[in-house]
Amino acid sequence: MSIPSTLYSRRRDLDVVRELVVVSLIFFHTARIFDDLSFYVKNEPSESAVTFVVVLAAFWGMPLMFSIAGFAIWHSLQKRKVVAFVRERIRRLLIPFIVGIFILVPPQIYFRLSTDPAYRESYTQFYPRFFDVTFNIDFPWFISASPTTGLFQPAHLWFLYNLLVYTLLLLPVFLYLRKPQGRLLVERIVSFSNRPWTVFLLALPIALLEVALGADMSGGWNQSVYIIFIVYGYLFAANARFRHTFCKNRKIGLVFAIMGSTIGLVALYVLVESSDTDPLQDYDLASMMLRFSKGFVGWFWVVAILGFLENACNSRQTAGTTGYSLSVSRESVASGGVLACVERYANEAVLPFYLLHQTVIVVTGFYVVQWNTGALPKFFIISLASLVVTLLLYEVMIRRIMLMRFLFGMKSGKE
Repeated sequence: MSIPSTLYSRRRDLDVVRELVVVSLIFFHTARIFDDLSFYVKNEPSESAVTFVVVLAAFWGMPLMFSIAGFAIWHSLQKRKVVAFVRERIRRLLIPFIVGIFILVPPQIYFRLSTDPAYRESYTQFYPRFFDVTFNIDFPWFISASPTTGLFQPAHLWFLYNLLVYTLLLLPVFLYLRKPQGRLLVERIVSFSNRPWTVFLLALPIALLEVALGADMSGGWNQSVYIIFIVYGYLFAANARFRHTFCKNRKIGLVFAIMGSTIGLVALYVLVESSDTDPLQDYDLASMMLRFSKGFVGWFWVVAILGFLENACNSRQTAGTTGYSLSVSRESVASGGVLACVERYANEAVLPFYLLHQTVIVVTGFYVVQWNTGALPKFFIISLASLVVTLLLYEVMIRRIMLMRFLFGMKSGKE
């Protein structure tokens, strides 16, 4: 029996999934050093097998992150008035983004340039050039690197910026969905998706956008599709019947996700090896079919992952179990315990960790790839060293300093 949406409390298991995904970025972005694609520092020779792992992760990583972000938006709006919500978004997203642009992104670009033995520019000479930008209207971005000498780019911080812009853009929609007419619209969408298999048809607008606009380097998807994932995540939090639909379709969603990912990886390999086309951008029939299929595969993964989490949550509620699980209740967090303390620490650290991790990986990788050893030892050295250094930087330079907590989007400690 589903529970009323209005009584649906914050799901700690989704917080934990978000934290695990962010920690896994250490290994994902380390893998980027070894794949066949472009990155800030590269190991030579590259490893084709790593490329397949990276592409597979791209099928579900960002769709899941933006869906969970939509879930969090619903809960935030339940607790805050509109002005307070906007203020909280600015504090949590815009301020850390600006700090990261000035402090954490330039070193990544500098070390990328330094991979060229002929590059002799000092960091003080390089730094002003990074901010040689031009203003344009290329939604959602309104500045870009100067076409002549500019080096500006947001690196991994594009996620924070896009999430902020899309959240503010969608705010009127979210407020409408809370009104009687909006709730009626939600019920119609949910009723449609509750029929057999039809929940998977919600991938259609994602697939069509991928075909029409092409993918870019923002997590391997076109940036516009993340708007849809945010909305779906919001609906997942807002309506118990929608969550039940995910739960009901979780197994078939997982089967489709695995099959679609496998076929997609093979098709991508064949297209890249047999022609000069770019399957993520070009408009030949094969490339468009691949992107169309990818839109469905990404949605299959979201339905499967969220569906299994929903099923686990329902099972715990039915059985009244208190054993180990990914879901940590507020009471257990407050009362202590090892798992509760770890979850509380991770939930607080997740944003600073995200901000710091890629810069640490790039700097560490720059030196380690020069060692005369195999790719596998390099991967473990870079990833584990980056994990330790990132946590140390957070612990020593951010967690205990009030100003740094504010700059990195954390609560004051008194909140």
